[in-house]
Amino acid sequence: MKIPTKIRYGLRFLLDVAEHGDQGVVTLREASLRQGISQKYLWQVVAPLKSAGLITSERGKDGGFRLAREPGDVTIRDVYTAIEGGCALVGCLSRPATCPRHEHCEVRDVWDEISQGLGKLMQEFTLEQILERESKRRTAQGPDYSI
Repeated sequence: MKIPTKIRYGLRFLLDVAEHGDQGVVTLREASLRQGISQKYLWQVVAPLKSAGLITSERGKDGGFRLAREPGDVTIRDVYTAIEGGCALVGCLSRPATCPRHEHCEVRDVWDEISQGLGKLMQEFTLEQILERESKRRTAQGPDYSI
């Protein structure tokens, strides 16, 4: 299973906003440069994140984005759901009419259990926890003397 690029980039954007939001709003340009993601692509993930209430925006010359909730209240599942609309691994789980076998499928229940398990696991990881892990990893590595 692969996590879609939009999900990965959406999570990276939210982590960037969480990490740098204490300095004020985070512009798309700043996040784009720090994350190595084009601004054009980031616009595609910002809209659903805003619609889902995960970020707010401020317009104007000094505008940008802020988290709408505390980093400890935003989970990977929130990001996934905002962008993909759910955690179903196969389309027939969320849209049964798309599969003529959905009522008699031997593995549909298995896919459903796996999807639910994955959703529960994604619910356990918050932006705050991810940032704390990264901070500990950086501390354990020691100072970076690269030029």
